[in-house]
Amino acid sequence: MEKKIITDVPPNNIDAENAVLGSMLMDEGMDAIKEIWDFGLSTNDFYNTDNSKLFSVLLGMYEQGDAIDQVTATQACIENNIRLLNGKEEYKYIDDLIGATPTSKNALHYARIVKEMSTRRSIIHKSRKMIEIIEITNNPAHDLIEIGSEIDKYILELQELYKGTGNYQSPFKEGKELENMEFGNVNWIIPEYLPEGLTLLTGKPKVGKSWLVVNWGLAIASGGYTMGYNVEKGSVLYLALEDNEKRLKNRIKKVLNNGSFPETFYYTIRTERGLKGLCDIEKWIQAHQDCKLIIIDTLRAFRTLTESKNVNLYEKDSCDLDPIQKMALKYSIAIVITHHVSKMKSDDDFDTVSGTLGLTGTADTIMILKKDQTHSDAVLLCRGREYEDGDIEVAMSFDKDLATWAVLGDANEYRLTAERQEIVELLKSHKTLTPKEISDLLNKPNNNVRRLLYKMVSSGDVYQDGYGKYSVR
Repeated sequence: MEKKIITDVPPNNIDAENAVLGSMLMDEGMDAIKEIWDFGLSTNDFYNTDNSKLFSVLLGMYEQGDAIDQVTATQACIENNIRLLNGKEEYKYIDDLIGATPTSKNALHYARIVKEMSTRRSIIHKSRKMIEIIEITNNPAHDLIEIGSEIDKYILELQELYKGTGNYQSPFKEGKELENMEFGNVNWIIPEYLPEGLTLLTGKPKVGKSWLVVNWGLAIASGGYTMGYNVEKGSVLYLALEDNEKRLKNRIKKVLNNGSFPETFYYTIRTERGLKGLCDIEKWIQAHQDCKLIIIDTLRAFRTLTESKNVNLYEKDSCDLDPIQKMALKYSIAIVITHHVSKMKSDDDFDTVSGTLGLTGTADTIMILKKDQTHSDAVLLCRGREYEDGDIEVAMSFDKDLATWAVLGDANEYRLTAERQEIVELLKSHKTLTPKEISDLLNKPNNNVRRLLYKMVSSGDVYQDGYGKYSVR
C-alpha cells in the first residue's frame, strides 16, 4: 500500500497563543497567570516554537515570584540565552504580543483555545501512529500480540483526548460555595454619592463637570469636605486630558483658595489611549496602596480611536469601559470618567447619555450634571447598582469665587420652591388671580397649579381672596 504524505497544516491558533502570552505580560496582579497555571497549560501545547520558549520563561519567572512585564521578560530571555523569531529583538517581539492582546481578563479563554488546538493535534498524531502500526501488520516478521498491545495503548490515549484533557476544570461553581462566601461592605469613596467601581459623570459642555471632579479629587487627597461629608484621605490620580498645565494649576489654586497642593494628588495631561494607558494606571495604583480615586477627564480623550467604519458601536463602547470597570472593582476604588450627553430629548434623562447602551450598561454608576428649573445652579442625578433606595437627585450650588460645588438638598424640594416663588411673584404683580389665570400665565398644567396653591395656603405663602381667587399679603 502506498503511503500518503499529508501536508495539511496541523490545527493551531497563533492569535490565541499570542493573547495568552500577552495576557501574562500585561497582568501585574498575576490573576491571569494564576488562572493559566491552574488550568495546566504547558509548553507542549504551543504550536509556535518561539511562543513555547517564551511561555517556558514566563512560567519560570512566575514560579520564582518574579515581577513579569515587558522589561523583565526580555531580560529573562537574554539571561537564558533564548532568541525569539530567529534573532528578532526580544523586546520588540514581546511588545508586539502585548499590543495584539485585547485584554488580560480573557486569559483563561485564550488558554482553552490553545489547549483545544493542542488536543486536536495530539489526536491527529496518535491516529496516524495507529495507521502506521496497522499497515505494518502485513509484514509477517512483526509480533501481532505486541502490535495489538500498541494499538490498545493508542486507543486508550485517544479516548482520554476525546473526553477533553485530564486537566479540565469546570468553570461552574456550586451554589453552596456562594452561600458560604463572605464579602465586605461596599467601599463608599464619598458617602451616599460615590461608591467603588466605574462612574460615568455626564453633562453638557461647560456645565461644570471638570470643576466637580477636581473638587472631589482635592477633597479626597487632603482628607477634606465635599458633597456634605468629611471624606477619608487617600491618593488621587487626575487625568486632565483636555487641559494644559497652566489652566490646571489655576483651577486647583482657585479651589484650594491658594492653599498648598495635597501631596497625595497626582496628575497628567497626556497618556496612552485604551489598554496601554490602563496598564500605566494600574502600575500607579499598585505603587500607591492608599489610592481612592482615579479621574479620567474625558472619555473621548482616553478611549481607543475607531479605525473601522464597520465596527459594532455597542461592542466597542462595552469593550472600552469593561476593563476599566473590572480594574476599579479589583482594587476597590472609584474610577470616574467624564463624558457628555446628546441633544436628544427623552423622558428619562439617563437615555440622553451619548453613545450606546454599552456605556451605561457597563458603568456601575451613571451621573448627570445639568441645569434645571430650581433655585440651584444645577442638579446632579445619580443612578447605580449601589443606591438601594433608587435614584438620587440633588440640587447643587456653585460658588464662583471659590469654584466649589455644594449640595443644597433634594432637587424636587428646590423645584417646588422655585414654582412657589414664581406664583408669589406673579400674584404680587397682579394682586389676585384664579388658578386658571395663573396656569395660563406660567404655561403650567392647571391641576398642578391647583395642588400647589392648596399647599401654599396651608403653609401661609398665599391666601384665598374671595371664592376661587388667590393673592399674597
